[in-house]
Amino acid sequence: MCAPLSTQEVAALTYVFDRLDSLDQDTRSAIFAAVDEVPGKSSSVMVNPAWLAEAERDSLVWNDAASRFGRMADQARGWGRRELALSCHTAGAVMADEYGKEPETALAMLDEAVSRLGPDPILARAHAKILWRKKDHAGALPLLEQAIAGLPADGVIEKVFMLREAAICAGEVGDWTRAQAWFWQGHIAADAGPPGLMQAMSIGMAADAAVANTHLGCYRDALIQLVGSVEKLPDLDPDVSLNNAYVHRVVRHTILWVQSKILGEIKTIASGERVEMLTGPAATRSRRRQLPLCPWDRSK
Repeated sequence: MCAPLSTQEVAALTYVFDRLDSLDQDTRSAIFAAVDEVPGKSSSVMVNPAWLAEAERDSLVWNDAASRFGRMADQARGWGRRELALSCHTAGAVMADEYGKEPETALAMLDEAVSRLGPDPILARAHAKILWRKKDHAGALPLLEQAIAGLPADGVIEKVFMLREAAICAGEVGDWTRAQAWFWQGHIAADAGPPGLMQAMSIGMAADAAVANTHLGCYRDALIQLVGSVEKLPDLDPDVSLNNAYVHRVVRHTILWVQSKILGEIKTIASGERVEMLTGPAATRSRRRQLPLCPWDRSK
């Protein structure tokens, strides 16, 4: 019963859930035990490819999908599959916020999920994502802190992305001390993650930590972090992916910006524009499309 891992339509995923719901508990548990043994399996990977595929085909009907995900969440909760239910709830919120442009509806959906399943880092992060899209960084920040604190120790990939988001929020509100700490923690956590998967993120977050340290006037620490990023760049093949190529370019841009700050010089790029730096630029593009828990990231 591997259909949930490759379903490309929300309606088809609904059908799979209905079939599972019609089975007796022992049979259903045996099926999920087999699914749980699939390497790299996560509930989000079971749920999100369906709506992502429809979105890419421009055939997604957000309100119908949101309704279906709500029903699937209830089914999963009834089976005792909490993580799967959480993934369905967050997918429904994505439908309302990103595709329906109804953030308040999405927030209400997440509140309903909390009432059914209780507080959870996944729901806190989904809530923060909606505030993020509304540019309410101050509101998103405590939710991301909550999500980071409540994340299981083995959730390396999720922790890296949450640390990055929290760091950017902190930088956006001028809290560069916490921004630097979280970028650097994210760098360390990425180093501990799957090598091929998190390499670009690790390099990018070290450069982002250098940006935060530059804002703090801690130039020595910033330079040490940038040296570390540059030394790792040769191991990151820019021809493998757009993400890798982006990290190569943005690390060099970061060096130019840091140099301008340390020397007090005005630097310009080829177009003649002054060198500027966003919060968290180096990790911004080093994101995995395969991590559909971060759907909003695809537009940045």
